[in-house]
Amino acid sequence: MLFIELLVPKGVFGEGARRALAARLTGLRLVGGDGVDPGVARLFDSLSHAVVREEDVWLAGGAFAGPGPVVPAPEGMLVDPVCGATVPVAEAVLLEHEGRTYGFCCAHCRGHHAARLRDAP
Repeated sequence: MLFIELLVPKGVFGEGARRALAARLTGLRLVGGDGVDPGVARLFDSLSHAVVREEDVWLAGGAFAGPGPVVPAPEGMLVDPVCGATVPVAEAVLLEHEGRTYGFCCAHCRGHHAARLRDAP
């Protein structure tokens, strides 16, 4: 069995976003793709569990977390608004949106945030 547990600070993600995160962490999504036998992928998926839950109290770097970045980024670093990773500015995957620059740990997080911005009212 593969068990993936993702803890997030309370209020950072709504229920729909938490469900979407869990759906992206299934075995089929992790091993699926070209060259993988569909039967093997389905079997792996049936043996995987993904849990995304909120913690009521989250203290990180001496600051209590809530919606938004968990802690301020040190100089020369950016906080990925999707996963909360701290990334050196020189290595960050960047996105410009309405005059604001966002930094991400990877292209996947950038794409997720770009879609979120695009779909926002």
